[in-house]
Amino acid sequence: MYQDSTGLVFLNYSSAFGFIGNIFFALKKIKTLYGIPSRAAGWFYRGIGSMVSLKYIQTDQGKVRSHPMLWAFLIPLILIGISFCWYYV
Repeated sequence: MYQDSTGLVFLNYSSAFGFIGNIFFALKKIKTLYGIPSRAAGWFYRGIGSMVSLKYIQTDQGKVRSHPMLWAFLIPLILIGISFCWYYV
């Protein structure tokens, strides 16, 4: 969740290392981001529950990058590869 003067929005973080990277981020890095001024950038999705697919979050301590497009392309390619292997083997 990200809160500014206009309200509260859900941030969707995607690690380059997949599920393991997301767990590491949740357990270690997220604690350093609480209560400090920051700037988030990403793609806003409007719906019943709006969210931002995070590209990065910038603080005075540095920048934390998210990789949502990597997994948006990689998972379908993996599934297509598995389908071809399953069909031809």
